[in-house]
Amino acid sequence: MIRLIMADDEPFILAGLEHLMDWKGLGIEIVGSYLDGRSALEGILTLEPDIALLDISMPGFSGLELLERIEADNLKTEVIFISGFQEFDYVRSALLHGALDYLVKPVVRTELLKSLSRAKCFSESISSENTESRVPVYAPFFRDHKAPYVLVRSGAPDSESTSLDRLKTFSFLERLRSKIELSRRGFVFRNADDDFILFSGMSRLSTLVYMKECGEEIYRKNSVRICSVISEEFTSILDMENMIIKCREAYSCSYYASFFSLFEYLIPEKEVATSSVEVMKWREMLSAAILSLDEERINDCWSSFITEVASLRESRRDEVVFCFCNCLRLILDKLADSKLIIEEPDLSALMEKGREVKSYLELTELFKKEIFSIHHQLLELAGQKKTKEYLVALEYIEEHYMEQIGLKQIANLVGMNTYYFSAYFKKNTGENFKDYLRNVRLKHAVSLMISTDMSVTEVAQAVGYPDVRTFSDVFQRVYNEKPSAYIKRVRGK
Repeated sequence: MIRLIMADDEPFILAGLEHLMDWKGLGIEIVGSYLDGRSALEGILTLEPDIALLDISMPGFSGLELLERIEADNLKTEVIFISGFQEFDYVRSALLHGALDYLVKPVVRTELLKSLSRAKCFSESISSENTESRVPVYAPFFRDHKAPYVLVRSGAPDSESTSLDRLKTFSFLERLRSKIELSRRGFVFRNADDDFILFSGMSRLSTLVYMKECGEEIYRKNSVRICSVISEEFTSILDMENMIIKCREAYSCSYYASFFSLFEYLIPEKEVATSSVEVMKWREMLSAAILSLDEERINDCWSSFITEVASLRESRRDEVVFCFCNCLRLILDKLADSKLIIEEPDLSALMEKGREVKSYLELTELFKKEIFSIHHQLLELAGQKKTKEYLVALEYIEEHYMEQIGLKQIANLVGMNTYYFSAYFKKNTGENFKDYLRNVRLKHAVSLMISTDMSVTEVAQAVGYPDVRTFSDVFQRVYNEKPSAYIKRVRGK
């Protein structure tokens, strides 16, 4: 039997290492576990272990000081360092003094196995394939517990996957392991470096409530979010492999966790066909909103668009990034059709940046910045056009107010998109087109009422109102007086 000791000043790290793999199946006996460097040195000197798993930073003696003592005393113990630091100087010092390897917390099972397999005390034939039992580690649980079973994949969301957060997640899972094993309702295990919890005698909804409570507890204590994906209920160990695959695939939803502020997700029991119809609808509406230069409208459409994209729960992030880039491409094409020239974003560079961000929330912020960059450029462009298209539009209205003219007609006249022209017009006049045209017509109507003997009907028709009732209602709404009363008053009749 290969003899091993471990030392770390965090008890939950030691507990996690003890549960990390089947040590006996590897032919390894843990002969000592220590919380400080001095105790670890005593263990090395008295127990003469073959391997020592040592934290770099501990009270008493540091891991490097222990390695120097082992080297000076020519002891046979081989050292694997584990540390929360991934600094080159630490790694270099460790390896220069003869350390077998240097692993960053939280320790990954496959990486530790590779490090152990390089130890001299292992024969060349030992490998992870033939040293571990082929019987699944969760098999005994099925013998001792009855259906229904529910599988949970738990861990830190991608948006919170810093080294410190992964370490906190590791701590949480170790505490949860003790809590669950004491209750005898579940079993915590690792599969290909993913953390799973197997429950028995609990419905998936009660599991959801339980994991939500656990998640809130760890957030209060450690300020780190735990994302849990909960499988459907099943009845046999034969279903486990499929459930592990389903949970692993659905865990991609952790990409959206911070966006929805929802860190517990039930895997749908049946495949639900998702449609991109709503995404396409809001993409079109967002394009129109940008051309309108209405910031509030842009914000509303953007919010709806990104929510619809997220609701599809795309399993591949590349597809989500492509969807956002495609939306930008549509907007830029519409601007080009409207002959609006702006500085275009580099979509290829954005695609690469989008792939690198850790969460959907970060992705939305990245693209929102580009959306509003376009918006601000259009606002500047609208101001610059004032000396040309703006004056042409006002002149045309003044000359044709008595005709049935509309917004689209004048937008076409100045070569602008209707949405953009509407916003451009309001920016430069302080009024929307409809109100401005009304005021021009009423101004000329008042002039005719004062200077001519025309009837109300004749005045209405002369300023572009074929319906005298509509003219009367508009006039009264603006001047608080009926046109007939106004004529009588100003003409003295």
